[in-house]
Amino acid sequence: MRGVAKAANVSLAGIYHYFDSKERMLFLIQFRAFNSLLNNLREKLHGVTDPIEQLRVMIRAHVSYFAANMLALTPISAFRPRRW
Repeated sequence: MRGVAKAANVSLAGIYHYFDSKERMLFLIQFRAFNSLLNNLREKLHGVTDPIEQLRVMIRAHVSYFAANMLALTPISAFRPRRW
């Protein structure tokens, strides 16, 4: 949270004004990223009816999306949920 606050040029308390917790912020980051990934995939699959080609399109779209958005997706891959 401190890193996010510093990058956004906001106080740590200011970040908590927008997000109840670190988990909530990470959830929203993941939700937005995966929603974007799925929308991109739906667009690429439009009109593709062969199941094998659908799988190829899905793999290409997935890898391309993650390669093009690595920096934005870092919090998703770096996040490790705490054990209870």
